[in-house]
Amino acid sequence: MNLRHLRRLKLGPTKWNRWREEPHSVMPDLTGADLSDLDLVAVNLANADLFGADLSRADLRDADLSEANLRHALLCGVNLRGADLTGTDFKDAVFAEGWKIVRMN
Repeated sequence: MNLRHLRRLKLGPTKWNRWREEPHSVMPDLTGADLSDLDLVAVNLANADLFGADLSRADLRDADLSEANLRHALLCGVNLRGADLTGTDFKDAVFAEGWKIVRMN
């Protein structure tokens, strides 16, 4: 996990999205990050590495999660309404206690 990326994301979706629009080729590394209960409405997490991240109860309405790595992520109670999930990898993601996606095509 890149702590600078985590600190930047916790500043809120507006500042995060502005940073993502800058001309750089940084892929967000939020592996294992605790993002539970965060308001991440309309956040750009496209191509982000969220392997094993805790997104429990996070509000990700209208977020861009296209091509993101959410393998082994905790997604209990997450709000994904309107989110772009194109190409998102949910392998072994946990959506509720006892429920996980083993394979998603």
